[in-house]
Parts: sequence; C-alpha cells; structure tokens
Amino acid sequence: MPRFLFPGNNINALVSDNGIFKYAINYPPDDVTGTMTLTGPSSSTITLDETGTATGSMELRPGVYTLSITLNKNNGTVNTHWPIAGTSAAVHIYPGLVTEAAGPGFTFDDDNFVNAVYLAGTVDFTVPSDVTVKQVTVAAYSDAACTEANLITGGVSTIPNPAVTPNALTAIPWFMAIPLSNAGSTFWLKVTITKGDDIVAMQKFEQAAASILRNGKSDFAFPLFVLGGWYVAENRNDDTGTGSKTEPYASVQKALSVVSAASWLSGDRALIKISGEITNAGATPSANGMVEISGGSTVYPLITLQGYDYGGFTASHSIKADGTKRVLYIAGGADVTLENLTLTGGNVTGDGGGVYHQCLTFNISGAALIDQNNAVYLPTNKVITITDALTPPLGPYTATVTLQAPVPGTTPILAGTLIPANKDKFTLTQSGHY
Repeated sequence: MPRFLFPGNNINALVSDNGIFKYAINYPPDDVTGTMTLTGPSSSTITLDETGTATGSMELRPGVYTLSITLNKNNGTVNTHWPIAGTSAAVHIYPGLVTEAAGPGFTFDDDNFVNAVYLAGTVDFTVPSDVTVKQVTVAAYSDAACTEANLITGGVSTIPNPAVTPNALTAIPWFMAIPLSNAGSTFWLKVTITKGDDIVAMQKFEQAAASILRNGKSDFAFPLFVLGGWYVAENRNDDTGTGSKTEPYASVQKALSVVSAASWLSGDRALIKISGEITNAGATPSANGMVEISGGSTVYPLITLQGYDYGGFTASHSIKADGTKRVLYIAGGADVTLENLTLTGGNVTGDGGGVYHQCLTFNISGAALIDQNNAVYLPTNKVITITDALTPPLGPYTATVTLQAPVPGTTPILAGTLIPANKDKFTLTQSGHY
C-alpha cells in the first residue's frame, strides 16, 4: 500500500498546495509492459516499458486517487490468454506532503502473473463546443457498489486526451485484460469522463451480467452519455435525432426516455435544453400530461427543463400541449426544475392544466412561465421552490396556483429564500395564501 512521507524525509519540502506522488515499480524485464494510472482530482498515466523498472515522481492536486498498475507478459494478442499481473489501491495526496508507492506491494515476479480474458467496447458521448474532455476511464469491479477494494486486477482502461468532435457523436474504444478466473462471472463497469479542468463531468455504473468469454474478447456497450445536456428543438425528429446540439430530439419525452435508461449517481442532474415551440408529445404519449416525469431516484436523476437559444429560436421557448391534456405531470421521487421556459396549451378539468406537482421537489427560476390559463396544482404539503430571481417574459406573473386543501391565511405555496422579492409574481385561484 502507498505510504506517506513528511517533507524533509529524503525529499525536499514542498512550497505549494499540491502534493507529490513518488513511485518505484519492479517487474520482470524484457517481455513485460504495462501502465500505471492515477485517477482522481487530476489524472495521469505512465507507460511501463520492458526495462523492468519504473521510478519517478509527479506533482498532483490534493485528494483521493485510484492507483491501478497493469502488467502484460509476452506481448500477447487479443485472441490468446497472455498472462497479466497488477494491483490497485486508494492513494491519498496531501498538500505539501509526499505519498510513496514502493516496496513489496509494487514488486512483481513471474509467480504474480495469471492468464487473462479480455473486455472491450466503446464509450459513446456528445459534448458541446465549450467542453473539452481530458480523459475517459472504464473500470471493472466485482461488487455492485464499485468500491476500490473490489477493483478487479487489470480492470482499468484509461484513454487520455481522446479525439472529440464537438456537437457530434464520439465513440471512444476501450480495452482491458482481467484474470481468467473471472470468466463467466457477474461484474460491474464504471465509466468516468473527466473534463479539461479536471472536473469529473460524468460517472456512471453499468452492470454487466453476461458471461465473460474464455476465448477471444467480450464486447460491451453503454448508453449514450451527453455532456452539457440533451437538446430538444422545434420541427426536429425523434427517430433520427441523437439528442446532440446538431441532431436534437423533437419531444421532451424522448429525451426523458434516454435519461431514464441510463444509470445515475445520487445528486446527478440531467439538463434538457429546449429551443422553440415544442408540440411533439413523443411516440408514446402519457395519459397524465404531454410530459410526464414520475418515479424515484432510481428512474430519474435531478431534471432541469431549460429554455435555450439555439437553431434560430431566440424568443420565448415553450412546451405547448394540444388543448386536450395537461402540459407537465411530475410525481414520485422526481426533482424537477423549470428554467427560462413557458408551459402553455394545457386544458384539464381541475388539477392544473399547466403543472400537476406531486413530486419530491418542483423548482422554478429565471424567465419561467406557466401560462395564466394553465394553473399549477399543489396537493397538500406541496410547494414551489424559487431557486433564482423570476423574470416572467410576458407580463408580471409567473404562474397561477390552485391548492388542493387551502386553509385561508396559513397554507404556504412557495419555498426558498427568494420569496419576498418574487411572491407577487404568483396569482391564486383561492385567496389569502402566500
């Protein structure tokens, strides 16, 4: 395991907020190559050549890193079981201190090598032009929680500085060799996409329940990852669209179906950017509303529906129902934010033609507007949370609110610290509430 050295213990003291990682790795020379990868607040990959020794040091930002060493023997090919060895560990980098990986735990001999099986696939994603991708990492674990203690030997594939085309589908190939003893077992893959500023842009877990082939390689595919949000625009096509900026979907419901099919970490937010007037309800319209977001955190992450100037649409962006149903139905454990977007065209008997709010949290901000003919319905104990100053685009009001069980003068409809400056932007179908 890595050990920690204080400044002055065989190394000069540091004069920065970063720390130093020092390593000394030994392995059989001539026919062994490999990689050493550190993944964390900043990331680095070192190539291990056939000399049999790798030593050095690097300056890193403080934090917890995953150290993975993978060694391949005899320069095997994907169709033969070449032997592999390696190790993984959690590494803590402290400001002004040195962390050292050396000693018996980082010395490998012929007895440490085992025969391997192979996993491969692509990580498919889209990024906007203002986002750069520094690194893509795929890691294999033997437990569903993907804890570092259960990282499979050899189970890390790191692609630094991948070639990315902004606003278009990017497919990054990955490959790893893991011990043959894992053949036929269930394992889990975690994908981490790190932006150019060393911030983790996306981290997803995928269960791979299929058997791992004992010969050849097993191929795995992930859902499309979208950095910067999914795009929905007026007069586009759900069947040919990819949700990227250049190939947006036609319906919000299509974007939501893609979001719900992915795996999400607690606290993740999916941003759906909406341009123009969206009238397409999708291939499988909901009976509850033109757009339905329901279910717990296992179905959806945090959702933001955001009006977005794109494709020649720079006026008020909207989701418009056909006059026969509600616009937005939100329920269950969902957390939904409406930002710079108008909801209009809803028509139901009672219970909110604009929004039926029965979810965990309904947030509203910016130039959001629920047309005055399309009320927000609040069942008992439900409120609207104001997360940013409201600037309704078509007049003084953001929404009309209807309460399920009003108690005059005592039933709140708003939450958040911005109530005093924004409460006059709501009208009520029952009087005496705020």
